[in-house]
Amino acid sequence: MVKKKEKKIIKEMKKMYVRLQKKYKLPSFDELNKEFEIEKAFEEETSFLLRHIKKIMIEKLIAYLNFYDGLFIGQRPSFMFVAKNISSDEKEKITKIAKEIVKIVTEDFLINELEVNEVKGAEMIKKIYVKWKELKKDMLEIGKSITKEFSKKKQLKYLG
Repeated sequence: MVKKKEKKIIKEMKKMYVRLQKKYKLPSFDELNKEFEIEKAFEEETSFLLRHIKKIMIEKLIAYLNFYDGLFIGQRPSFMFVAKNISSDEKEKITKIAKEIVKIVTEDFLINELEVNEVKGAEMIKKIYVKWKELKKDMLEIGKSITKEFSKKKQLKYLG
């Protein structure tokens, strides 16, 4: 249950976001929250709300990057079963997605994290959101394909 003080903080942070949204033409809170669960940024007061939101967005991208790395490397037993059945088309899509994620994460780290700048932070949030919408279609296709592989009635054996 959310405490009275936490509700107040959340309310104030949302007001702060709406002001920043208008100022920088950012996606709506609901849009970002649906895709990145940015409400986590509102759990505590901060003077750097956009930076905190951007950090949550980057963390989600990194989680997908780690997942795709696991597929390619195939070191985890659960991934070995799938890795050998990924088509060359899917591998190309995964490579493209991974490159885009690395590009964004690197740019954020080298430019936005080393120099705290609200304008650049807002621009990065917009960039991440747009890129996420572009990549999400391929990510969904790959996810469905992987799920399909696990659904097949093959006997899965541990190779170790």
